[in-house]
Amino acid sequence: AILSYWANLYNLPLFKFISDDCGEEVEEDYYQIGYSFYTAALNQDIDILRENANFGFDYTPYLKIKLNQDLEYGSTILDTIIDIIKTKEDPEKYKISIDANAAWSNEDAIKFLQIIKPYKEYIYMVEQPFPVEICETTNEIKQQWEVVKQEYTKENVYIYADESMCTIENIDQLQSFVHGINIKLEKIGGIRPALQAIEKLNEIKANQQVELLLWIGIMLGSKLNSSTAAQLLPYASLGGDLDGQLLIKESSQLFKGGMIWKKENKGNILWNKNHYGIGCSLKAENN
Repeated sequence: AILSYWANLYNLPLFKFISDDCGEEVEEDYYQIGYSFYTAALNQDIDILRENANFGFDYTPYLKIKLNQDLEYGSTILDTIIDIIKTKEDPEKYKISIDANAAWSNEDAIKFLQIIKPYKEYIYMVEQPFPVEICETTNEIKQQWEVVKQEYTKENVYIYADESMCTIENIDQLQSFVHGINIKLEKIGGIRPALQAIEKLNEIKANQQVELLLWIGIMLGSKLNSSTAAQLLPYASLGGDLDGQLLIKESSQLFKGGMIWKKENKGNILWNKNHYGIGCSLKAENN
């Protein structure tokens, strides 16, 4: 709130207040700030999942799918999504992220890598395949997940941490198991600790010659939390999943303004130059 207040005083979006290098002018009144995935939730009805995926593809060529330990059904989901992608113009521009939500064993992760291999040109990353408590587990389990990372590295498929990434200290602890981290403001504690975590990634790259990738995520929520997290989107390696405002009814939105999804922009999030700070204000009926 304090950072947004200061950005408002300078008539700047918060991301521009943080760094003038953030955001690219694409139209007279807009910045382009980065890409967002849409999340198709896990559903046992493949037709509903297909419908959700098609809705997401109307907005972005980037889709996140959620899987559990049922690898056979996971394979069916992946086949279904790939079949949809192959009907699209320029299918090579489409990417899938797979969110395992800490449901896999290390053996599951290796088995699913074999399922992924034929489609790996479409796969951006696998998120949180390992247990949430990976940083506190036994050395034996840690070594198992180090092997998983090695196998995924060979196939150029990234592994990201989500639920295990809560504090800046977790970055060093997770390095052996991941290629990147998902920063969520709700977990890390706000914009300032998130920027400190990003600086930590830069230090690792400079000192260890290792690049840890960055993803920006949110919990399910309104335009307000999506637009707040969007201030960090310019720092992301590819983007994030800031789709919260697409997943709730407009009647439940209390705020207006903020980040802008346009179908014709294909996942590229826009920002009105006149939306200062975090860019959101209460709708008139909520004042």
